[in-house]
Amino acid sequence: MIIVKRILCAMFVALFLLPVAARAETASHQADAVSCPECPAPHKVFTWNREERLLGFKSVEKITPVHTVAAGGQVRELPESTSPKLARLKDSLEKVTEKFMKTGDIVGVILINNGQVLVERYAHGFTPEDRWTSFSVAKSITSTLIGAALADGSLTSLDDAVVKYVPELKGSAYDDGVTVRHLLTMTSGVMWNEDYTDPNSDTASLALGAGDSGRDPLLELARLPREAKPGTYFSYKTGETNLLGVIAMRATGKNLAEYMSEKIWKPFGMEKDAFWAVDGQGRELAGCCLSMTLRDYARFGLFILEGGKAGGQQVVSPDWLKDAVTDQTGQGYGYQWQVVTADGDYAANGIFGQLIAIDETSNSVAVVLSAWESPVSKKGARDRYEYLASVKTMVLLSKIAAAQEEYEQSHKTNSDN
Repeated sequence: MIIVKRILCAMFVALFLLPVAARAETASHQADAVSCPECPAPHKVFTWNREERLLGFKSVEKITPVHTVAAGGQVRELPESTSPKLARLKDSLEKVTEKFMKTGDIVGVILINNGQVLVERYAHGFTPEDRWTSFSVAKSITSTLIGAALADGSLTSLDDAVVKYVPELKGSAYDDGVTVRHLLTMTSGVMWNEDYTDPNSDTASLALGAGDSGRDPLLELARLPREAKPGTYFSYKTGETNLLGVIAMRATGKNLAEYMSEKIWKPFGMEKDAFWAVDGQGRELAGCCLSMTLRDYARFGLFILEGGKAGGQQVVSPDWLKDAVTDQTGQGYGYQWQVVTADGDYAANGIFGQLIAIDETSNSVAVVLSAWESPVSKKGARDRYEYLASVKTMVLLSKIAAAQEEYEQSHKTNSDN
């Protein structure tokens, strides 16, 4: 639970506030923030009331600059299951989902098994046409883009030094044996205070300087001291995910939105454009703040579950994907994925209750989008865990029952013959 709290607590401070790189990269698909008088002020997100959360979380592109992750013309269909054999299961899932959505401000739930939709529910004014911000779910997507860059040769090795791509950090603690792999697993050993409530924290220092063109955020990082040998100590650092974004951009020569559109969004058949919030340097906040529809969250989960292929191409290697969702730290953390179990349960997590959960055992994807009353909610996390545990049990029992029925039918047929 400690790692989950760290992951969930830390991310949102990056939204709108936290630039990580020193110089502006060329940014295509740059969109100006659209005036939205009724939208809440983004810098006050932690004090937004319920109505402000329900509006603001689906309106990020209206209150902050974004880059567009362009979708293509061909859409990956998500057919609804019509199997008579699953009718009882679907009815049971609908009932537990209805009960779950009453436990808090859950705005959307979709459950997919074997590529078919079993349940899809919306609430509180959120619709299939709306997008919802990801918060730190974006971390797992950034990790996947690193995997794509490795697969296509843009990135030569996970053991490349960070300073190969970010020479502004030469001479710093990041220039002392820290590799891309260390950033992926958050084991750089560089000291960092992630407490966004502490005005003297590293995160607060970067945030306060976000609008100051005279301050170089990379030089802020360059002053950080070492606290452990690289690879020996896990410590959650928002800045390191954003550094991964800088590395991906410099390795590929494209901003994250362009690269994601090219590698995943278009070839896999996402239905709508996504929006990725950018920092004061014009770069996507790699650890945060992608806005997409509920169904496109599910499609990304399927992209991972189905082995990282899109448009008939292997976007990330099978070995990469296996490593990404395997505990690399002893803390239940892979390559920017939360590893729940050793047998194929893993998740992309975001504060205020955002989740893509993948279960390889039952070949399922579950997405839950929420507007919890606080970034981290013990009750919200507990209710969601109990709901997803029930879903998994029901799906697996249904599979067992179907297999038993098939066996009995086959046995009966053989006996008749």
